[in-house]
Amino acid sequence: MSDKAYDNALRRKQELQRELKEVEDFLRLYRQFAEGQKENVSEPTRARVDAKGAVSDPYVNPSRNEVGKYAKELMLKTGRPQVRGAIVDYLREVGRPLKVKDPGQSVGTIMWRLRDQFQNVEGHGYWPTDVGLPDDIQEEQDKAAEWEEILK
Repeated sequence: MSDKAYDNALRRKQELQRELKEVEDFLRLYRQFAEGQKENVSEPTRARVDAKGAVSDPYVNPSRNEVGKYAKELMLKTGRPQVRGAIVDYLREVGRPLKVKDPGQSVGTIMWRLRDQFQNVEGHGYWPTDVGLPDDIQEEQDKAAEWEEILK
């Protein structure tokens, strides 16, 4: 057996091991995102525990449902519909900021995808579909509907 053949085989083995590691990393990350769960990692994370006992990792964007949960929390706390910017600010305030180029656009997309849970009240912002609108806004909506009927 020649030394060159042996060296080539070792080099190829190392290349294959690197490729295998990349494939394994991809599969691990794919499962992590597909399942919506973060695997335990050996490196330390700065996870937080909120007042309700939920653990969150500030290095990972909040899930769609988590954004919806915090958005609804803000809306009910203030008693008013909320615009995208206010939701973005609240996410930052609770330690769950969106780490994307345009957080407002992302919130808009998320709220649209959660349209079974939130309505976009024209001129006011988003409001939960399972909660009646504040009286003043409901009255405004009713008057607008009356005018639409008159103008038909």
